[in-house]
Amino acid sequence: MTRKRILTAAVAVAASIGVLGACTPEEVQQWQAWRAQDQAAADGYVQGLATEPEPAAAPSTEPSVWDKVAYCESGGNWAINRGSGYYGGLQMLGSTWRNYGGTEFAPTADQATREQQIAVAERILADVGWGAWPACSRKLGLR
Repeated sequence: MTRKRILTAAVAVAASIGVLGACTPEEVQQWQAWRAQDQAAADGYVQGLATEPEPAAAPSTEPSVWDKVAYCESGGNWAINRGSGYYGGLQMLGSTWRNYGGTEFAPTADQATREQQIAVAERILADVGWGAWPACSRKLGLR
C-alpha cells in the first residue's frame, strides 16, 4: 500500500469516528459528504496536507525581559544619555560598559544598538546576576 493510500485510509477512518484533528462533528460530516461526492479531490486535499510544511509560528508580541528592564530603567529609550554617567536603555555605567567589552560596539551604551546593549547585558548578567539592575530586577520579579 502506498503512503498516499495509507494516509487517505487513516484520514477516512479518523473522519468516520469523529477524531479528524480538531474538527467538530459538523466538520467531520462535511468532510465525509465531500469525500463521498468527490473522492479524488478529497484525497488530493489530504495529500496536500501531508506534504505542506507547517506554517511558521507567529513572532511573539510579548516584550523580552531586556525590553522590560529597559522600560523600567529608561522608559525604553535605548539611546538615552541623561548626563548622569548611566547610558542606554539598560542604564549602564560607562565603566561597566567598558569592563564588559561594550566598546567593541560603541564608546558608550547609548551609542550602541539595542541588540549590542543586550549582548553586553548578557555578559554582566552571567557574571553578577540581576543585581546589576537592583531596583528594576526586584520590581520585575527577576530576583
